[in-house]
Amino acid sequence: MRGLLLGLALILCAACGSATDPSAVALLPAPAAGGPLGFTPAGVLLVPYTDPPRFTGRYGPPGSCQARGPRPDPICTPGSVGATDPTEVCAHGFATAHRPPPDIQFRVSGMRAYGIPGSASTAVQADQLVPGVLGGSNDATNIWLARSDIPGGGIRNTKDRVEARVLAAVCKPRSTVPLGAAQAAFARDWTTASATLGIRP
Repeated sequence: MRGLLLGLALILCAACGSATDPSAVALLPAPAAGGPLGFTPAGVLLVPYTDPPRFTGRYGPPGSCQARGPRPDPICTPGSVGATDPTEVCAHGFATAHRPPPDIQFRVSGMRAYGIPGSASTAVQADQLVPGVLGGSNDATNIWLARSDIPGGGIRNTKDRVEARVLAAVCKPRSTVPLGAAQAAFARDWTTASATLGIRP
C-alpha cells in the first residue's frame, strides 16, 4: 500500500509542481474503506461514495497540511471524485443524496491537520475541492477545512460562486463543458477553473 501511495503522490506532485520528498507521503489520506482506489479518465483520483453517505479517509497529524492562500495543500487534499456520469451528477437532488451527516471527529481532525484553532470554527467550512455538486467525493483527499474569505460571511466563500457557474455550464442542454474536464480543473486549481474551462465570470 505504501508503494501505491508513493506512486500516487509522485503523480500528483508532478502535476502540481510540488516537492516529491517521500516523507510527504505520510500526509496523504487513506482511500475510502470498501472502495477501489483508481483514477478517472481525466486523471482525477476516484473514491466511490459509501451507502449510506459518510466521510471517509483520514488526515495527517496536527499541522501537517498547509493551505496555499485560498487553495488546499496539494498533497493532503489533491481532490477526488465519487461520480463521473454527467447524467447522474446533473440529476435533481444528486448532491443532497450523497451529502453525509455532520461528523465532528472528522471536522476536528481536518482542522488540526490544517493548523486551524478551535476558536475559528464558526468561520471554517469543510470544503470539497472538487465540489459535491460536480461529483466530488466525501473523502479526506477532497476535503479541506477552509477559512471563509468573505468578511462576516460565516462559512460562505468566493469558491461557491465559481461552483455555481461551472455546474450551470456542465449541466445546461447541449453543454460544451465535459464533467471530467470540470472535475480536473477544480482538482488542479479552483481559482482558475472558470478560465480553464472557458466560462466567463
